[in-house]
Amino acid sequence: MFAWAYNVVPGKGITKGLYFGLTIYLISNVLLATYYIGWGGLFSGLYTSSFVGAYVAIGLVLGALYRK
Repeated sequence: MFAWAYNVVPGKGITKGLYFGLTIYLISNVLLATYYIGWGGLFSGLYTSSFVGAYVAIGLVLGALYRK
């Protein structure tokens, strides 16, 4: 997926990976929160942000290792 979105994400190297990881985190967090809120769990939708470190780490590794 990173190779597909490589030209769209701004930045260079590790910064590009960081932006990619944070974008994927934001998208997945919004999707999960709307799912929880849709089923009536208003406050459980606020607790979906527990894996931000994993997305940032994956983005940094992809940014450092990926060469176009």
